[in-house]
Amino acid sequence: MSYSDDHFSVDDILNEVNQHHSHDDSSSHADADLLIDEILKERTEHPAPARKSADVPFQLHIHYDDDDSADTEESENIEAQNTSNKPEADLSSNIEPTKESQAWDSNAEPQSDAEPTASAASPSDHEFIETTYHAGLQTEADDAYRTFRENREKKIKGFVLMGNEADVDNEEAENDDENAEDKVIEEFDSMEDAPSVLADIKELMTSLSVRFGIMLVLLIMNLYLVLANVVTFLPLPNFINLSVNPAIYVLASTILLAIAMIVSHTTVIGGFFNFCKFKADGDSLPSLASLACLVQCIVLLLNPAALANKSVHLYSFTAVLGLLFNCIGKLLIVKRTMLNFKYVTADCDKYATTIIEDEQLASDLTKGVLTNIPITATNKKTGFLTGFLDMSFREDAYDAISRKLTPIVFIAAAILAVSGYIITQNAFVTLTVVVAAFSICSPLYGLICANLPLLTAVKAVHRHGGMIIGYPAVEEFSDVNSTTAQGHDLFPNGTVILHGIKTFKGMRIDDAILDAASILVKANSILSDIFMQVIQGKPELLKEVDTLVYEDMMGVSGWVDNKRVLIGTRDLMLNHGIDVPSKDYEKRYCTEDNEIIYLSTSGELTAVFIVSLTASPPVEAALRRLESNNIFLIVKTVDPILNREKLASVFQVEPTLFRVIPSRLHKAYDAQHTPSKQEEGFLANNGNFYSYIKTLTTTKRIKTRIMLGIVLILTSVIIGFGLVTALCLMNDFSRINVLFLAGYQVLWLVIAWLIQKIRSL
Repeated sequence: MSYSDDHFSVDDILNEVNQHHSHDDSSSHADADLLIDEILKERTEHPAPARKSADVPFQLHIHYDDDDSADTEESENIEAQNTSNKPEADLSSNIEPTKESQAWDSNAEPQSDAEPTASAASPSDHEFIETTYHAGLQTEADDAYRTFRENREKKIKGFVLMGNEADVDNEEAENDDENAEDKVIEEFDSMEDAPSVLADIKELMTSLSVRFGIMLVLLIMNLYLVLANVVTFLPLPNFINLSVNPAIYVLASTILLAIAMIVSHTTVIGGFFNFCKFKADGDSLPSLASLACLVQCIVLLLNPAALANKSVHLYSFTAVLGLLFNCIGKLLIVKRTMLNFKYVTADCDKYATTIIEDEQLASDLTKGVLTNIPITATNKKTGFLTGFLDMSFREDAYDAISRKLTPIVFIAAAILAVSGYIITQNAFVTLTVVVAAFSICSPLYGLICANLPLLTAVKAVHRHGGMIIGYPAVEEFSDVNSTTAQGHDLFPNGTVILHGIKTFKGMRIDDAILDAASILVKANSILSDIFMQVIQGKPELLKEVDTLVYEDMMGVSGWVDNKRVLIGTRDLMLNHGIDVPSKDYEKRYCTEDNEIIYLSTSGELTAVFIVSLTASPPVEAALRRLESNNIFLIVKTVDPILNREKLASVFQVEPTLFRVIPSRLHKAYDAQHTPSKQEEGFLANNGNFYSYIKTLTTTKRIKTRIMLGIVLILTSVIIGFGLVTALCLMNDFSRINVLFLAGYQVLWLVIAWLIQKIRSL
């Protein structure tokens, strides 16, 4: 077979269309618009008959064959490239690009805490296989699997709607409707509810802000009262001086504490009753600490002379401090909810991130890259995000740990009270020890532990069009080890460059372009954008395509104008008995970084297209985030040039990060990504690949931050209680005064905050 040397560059193509090149070699020059109109008119008057699938000589073989295919913050630099779901690209960016057009202003280096596990590359699967998946195919004998599923099902069960504010007691809530925090906000079920829900959130924010202001004033007054009795340079009337008039001093402290407890009555009452019902939460320890301080104040108010003992201290200041930081934690929750509410009510495209529940499908999708149980995330377009308020106010990790910690502290304090009285033989000293134990075991960082990282994460992902609902999202997605994407996600418009076209057998260039464009657009190939630009973005020029078939890692075929059209690799042509040029001949037109796509019509080679792929900076940053978080990417594509080695080369990541799925999984893959009217709103994004990956990986990383905070809280409680116990047993409690206790709490607050900041999102 001989090959002509009719080679066309992209400039030739554009000149032919835009500079009055002849549609037919024998015709006179015509305007490009007339050329397009002529083609469209011809196709309208003489439509190509559709080829029936029964006449296709290459039939599908339906058969199951096991697949063998084996941060620092980048946000500010990527933000401008992710402001929309489908950004517009300069049409010329795909043709003869310059380095300047690919520049990306980024000073951040990708994170690389972990590397994906290496796995063997898999051979191609040349069968187009259709498979039906059924849940529950995992063997019940697998104990690890059963344990995992049980834990997954229990993860968010038992969560309650922020009972510390809304569910103090059903009867109490009915009688206290005047307080905004006692109201249970109705769920956000439709956009019609948006105004009323927004009003409720604003009311809650206002109530907590007022509480915070009052609590701050009370804290400053109490702090001044304490400091003025320690240092001499602060003025203090004698009638309130501890050494001169201890009764008035205790009375003033009692009044300040009582006002603080009244202002925070939902925390105090709710936390106490939840503890009594064996459902302690994040409010229970501050509640018990403040109630213990109030009892101490009343006892010392009746016996002010007991303060003459150096081992007796009044701890009302620490109780007010604890209630203030409890209020700060709740403000963080409401602030996060307000930001997320603006997102869910915004008039823009929304994509919900979900977990594939079909274990067999997840296993098939990740085969060859995962050895453990696959937790695979997907991203699908949705019209409405459900469960917004419920998930926004569910309990977090500190609430869960408080359920166990609070009774332990209570029992330990009771034992300490008995042993302390036996040692000290002084009821006032024993009461001081017990109050100190409750106060030191009520960490200031409690509610902040989970809600500060969550608020930080929400702000970070909002800049890229993402949303994290709250701690339920962390629980749901913290174990994710794989996620999905399509070819267009990795190579958006502007990243595929067409360098030229070579035709054979007298094939007209416009016919070659239309045949290729029709097949590629129908197949959703990454090459479709560049061909649509060549035909000036007019889909009406495309021809009808019948019986589209994808052959794994080789290409696609279909019937166009009653002719069999193949477009793909050299192997696809050889597999169908079509002669192709030698590899030496290819090198005349193809550099090392370029790829050759063959086009054949009716069994004859008609054209080749020379293309290259470039990395989009946001996509490259997203892939590096996946790599550093040990999340594998499952890719669906009909483009044979997209194998794991090519992807790794383009994006400069490890090949083991990717798994390109065979055609038999395409149908099941599409079913998981079908747009829906509504989805649970754990995570959401604008559909942009970086937005999706940024939100997913940020959620995964939050879990480590929160757990680190929980460890520090438990450490501070254990050390603090041990210190109180040791000094009690030594009968030397003079050192644990109110300033020491408050300083101890503030010190651990700062330590926890600084250490958590080390773990970037």
